[in-house]
Amino acid sequence: MHFELSKVSPEFLKFSYSESESALSINQKMTEKEYRSLLKIYPSQPETHLQLKNLRDESQMFLSKEDLKDLDTYAKRIRGEILFAGAWLLCEGQSEYLLLRYFADLMGKPFDQMGISVIDFQNNGSPGAFVALARAFEIPWIMICDNDSGGKDFVRQVKERGLTDEEIEELIHLLPGDEGTDLEAFLLNNGFVDEYVQILDDKGVALGKTKGEAGFKTELSQKIRNDKVVYARLLTEKLRTCKADVSRVPIFIREVLNHLFARIS
Repeated sequence: MHFELSKVSPEFLKFSYSESESALSINQKMTEKEYRSLLKIYPSQPETHLQLKNLRDESQMFLSKEDLKDLDTYAKRIRGEILFAGAWLLCEGQSEYLLLRYFADLMGKPFDQMGISVIDFQNNGSPGAFVALARAFEIPWIMICDNDSGGKDFVRQVKERGLTDEEIEELIHLLPGDEGTDLEAFLLNNGFVDEYVQILDDKGVALGKTKGEAGFKTELSQKIRNDKVVYARLLTEKLRTCKADVSRVPIFIREVLNHLFARIS
């Protein structure tokens, strides 16, 4: 007997068995309960148990109709170039997309030249769907997300695709800092306070507190969150005007990007 991940449409039964080929097929993700039930059917058969384990692991990459719809929309929007990339950098939204590309430029390793596609998954589908697709096409990837409840939910979605704890630790990077740290808090904690104060002043946005005063960073981050993408773009423009160099790239970002660069070298 052998086992395989079926290519048939999900409308059909989840499991099917071919007597002529002695093959058990599955066309959806296998649950842990189903896996253990199948093991009981073949007691004391280690080779069969190994085949079932491989089938269970492969089934975690199954893409549902909803996954495929989201991925199809995203691929069409960017002309499918992600499927030809050397690696993927998964991030939450457009603010991260803009800043990560800029930081890579400062490091002298533009993503376009490195063959890296940045995918802001929150606007284009679930991170789990992109991870499953990356694994199916054997595309190296790394993910960055906020260190808050939303970011941890994204981690859970990816883990449900069958990744081990070791893979999660290696490939998914939560922003460093206290619980609840998002991109804006991370940037303010990594040397961009003065730039943001200048940007707000240029836009005529007043702050009630001054630098060094209790609650100043909290107020500043709240102002930035009101229009996250615009402020991310203005920050990159401000840094370009000031002729910023690689020293302005936060150490955490530098380490994650170097890890990604190493995966395609």
